[in-house]
Amino acid sequence: EPATRFESDGWEGRLEFVQPNRDGWQGAFGVQALKRDFVAIGDEAFVPATRTKELGVFTLQRWDRDTWGYEGGLRLERKELDSVAADRSFTGVSASLGAFVRPSEGVFLSISGSRTERGPSQEELFASGPHPATRSFEVGDPTLDSEVSYSVDLTGHFERGRFEVDAHLFAVRYDGFVDLRPTGAEDADSGLPIFLFQQTDASFRGGEIEGSFRAWEDGERSFRLEASADYVRGKTDLG
Repeated sequence: EPATRFESDGWEGRLEFVQPNRDGWQGAFGVQALKRDFVAIGDEAFVPATRTKELGVFTLQRWDRDTWGYEGGLRLERKELDSVAADRSFTGVSASLGAFVRPSEGVFLSISGSRTERGPSQEELFASGPHPATRSFEVGDPTLDSEVSYSVDLTGHFERGRFEVDAHLFAVRYDGFVDLRPTGAEDADSGLPIFLFQQTDASFRGGEIEGSFRAWEDGERSFRLEASADYVRGKTDLG
């Protein structure tokens, strides 16, 4: 017999309208909706029954002038969580803006910035109980606010002959980053260490690079050598 049963029932829909290309100007706008009922029954039911509803409207726009261009996006989202523990609702606004250039054939460079807003999940808000899968006793905070991030991204692509390289640098700053932190205490019944969802400011920076070399090709058959590396550094105000 399973010790715990997790049930998730819901639906999700997306309606998107694509604009015709008008002299390099193209884009889309639409609406997306979700409804989900979640319930956990058993020993690991550390999250109470919760109904989640989300509704978002968005647009994506791009102006491509062959050697250069702009692109951007905007999204407005409403998220509601109804639980026996508490009812919470969040309204988020996310936006991005970027520019790109193609100085020569096989070379692409871009820079973009974004602001993203995310409402907390049901686990972050309402968790309260042992979670043996992660060997922890997780405690949510129903008073959490939305998590807001600001990011800058630099991207480069280089392709010549059999060589191809992609590089990416990024920096992200969070206001109200939701972090699962150890408290140093243990639950008396389960003996598991207690972890608490908390909000703090945080920053991440890093980069990644990928390279490939097509060593052999014969029609649709090929042999390719690939290599990649990445680096990420993150810190929060809590340490």
